Amino acid sequence: MARMAYGIASSSYHSIRPLKALADSCTNSNLRLAINNDMYVDGLLTGASDVEQATQLQDEIIATLKAACFDIRKWTSSVSSLVERLPSAFRETSDEMIINSNDYTVKTLGIKWSPVPDHFTFTVYLDKDFPFKKRKILSEVTKLFDPLGWLSPTTIQLKSFLQILWKDRLTWDETLSLTILEQ
Repeated sequence: MARMAYGIASSSYHSIRPLKALADSCTNSNLRLAINNDMYVDGLLTGASDVEQATQLQDEIIATLKAACFDIRKWTSSVSSLVERLPSAFRETSDEMIINSNDYTVKTLGIKWSPVPDHFTFTVYLDKDFPFKKRKILSEVTKLFDPLGWLSPTTIQLKSFLQILWKDRLTWDETLSLTILEQ
């Protein structure tokens, strides 16, 4: 049995390399692009222009990955028929009431996605008694996970604000002044 140590510098390369080789062997350009560009380790986030193309792509992805001994599971879609046609072991959930609900969300690549309305959600929780101190602000800013850069207009402003805090030489637990907060 072959094993791979994870945590060393080349681990992410070694985990993705077989998928890249598999994609390079694909003759279908849509399939090659989906495997090459829309997969991260064991997660796939892709789409198609219509249901027919999505069905074809889904079938090709399943067959290609299965031939290489990769079983892709936890399928979900904004079109419930794409999920309902799969065996229950391949679905994120087998409950059709949940799949068709506007409240149903899944985490994909660390981001919440609601399939039925087809939108992504970022949630930030701040206490009413939020302590405006450099330590707490830095902690909250670093909690924002945005691998695709959708929140960049906001995170850039927050990081600029952190620069101001560093330039003012505030200690970690010093309460921010009103002039700094107004910026």
